[in-house]
Amino acid sequence: MDHNKGVRMPVNHAAQLHANSVSGAPPVRLSRRLLRYVVMGHELVPGARVLEIGCGAGELTGYLHRLSMEVTAYERNTDALKAAIKALPDVEIRVWKDDSQHLGDDGQYDLVIAHGGEVLAGDLFSESALRWTAQLAGCLRSGGSLMYLVRHDPEQLENPVGHLTSCYTRLFSRFPGTITSFMVPDSFSDRRTWDWLLGRRPRSGYLAVSLHLPQRLMTSFEWHQWLAQEIARPQEPCCRWARRQRPNRPPIRRAA
Repeated sequence: MDHNKGVRMPVNHAAQLHANSVSGAPPVRLSRRLLRYVVMGHELVPGARVLEIGCGAGELTGYLHRLSMEVTAYERNTDALKAAIKALPDVEIRVWKDDSQHLGDDGQYDLVIAHGGEVLAGDLFSESALRWTAQLAGCLRSGGSLMYLVRHDPEQLENPVGHLTSCYTRLFSRFPGTITSFMVPDSFSDRRTWDWLLGRRPRSGYLAVSLHLPQRLMTSFEWHQWLAQEIARPQEPCCRWARRQRPNRPPIRRAA
């Protein structure tokens, strides 16, 4: 159930920890509540296989690795990638080129975590967003979960430049399986939380929206059939903000 329909989420949150350290802003540390939710909310156990897209400097990757999980991570930011590789020499961390990159890991993971991407910065009901989400879902084993982890900063409430929470849940509702969404506030060790307690700003945190696939694993052929049917369905943009992001298209000229 979606309890955050009126909250907008920013679209650029990959490598957030690295970006903050470079700019001098206070670092965004992942709260213990979020770390617990990632593990317990997805029923992960030691030995579970996890794929993380956009791992940044590797904070979440390292946490899961220390819990004896087999983690594979991708990152495109060069500095964040170097920091993650240096901090986690025993973890397989790959270069993430772009959202069209074929991951080639079909049916191998118990959990896929994605911190956004270029295709999710626009209309979540577009063909590219559907294809990207379907590729990530195709990396899962039967009963696995796909989680979009989205940063929520209070500045977005004053100047909304992102998706509504319901955009993510409506995207996942087009896929087979069940959906959970959870707004996880920042920890009390974060200065932003104390600013919230003193009434200086709204509370910040992360939105975790997960798609839990059914136990029956869809074959590659079934995924392609399903995707073709979904792409063929006419859809309005997921929200007004996404509609404004669409480039002006020339009118279609029809042959006489």
